[in-house]
Amino acid sequence: MTIIIAQRRDSEILLLSDTKIDNPGELGPDNMPGQLKLAALGNRISVAFAGLAGPAGVKIRKARRLAADSDLAGIVELLKQSSAGGGPTILWQAMPQRPASCV
Repeated sequence: MTIIIAQRRDSEILLLSDTKIDNPGELGPDNMPGQLKLAALGNRISVAFAGLAGPAGVKIRKARRLAADSDLAGIVELLKQSSAGGGPTILWQAMPQRPASCV
């Protein structure tokens, strides 16, 4: 299970995620080494996700190309479509890196 937390503090946003929330009384294999669930898409937006890392990675690569063209609306639509179904469900949290300049 993944947890994603976002908190706005004045002119900054903290975006946190954990990839292995589980039963604290059980030990399990470390089968996700290096699978970060946070990604900077460019210098304007970062995303965190809950879901399968493989399919999310495909969407992140596409979103980075859109970010290079400053297509914020395209990024939001891409992430919405990937959460809509028809494949593995991925839940996204997107945050501007400079919230004061985006409001």
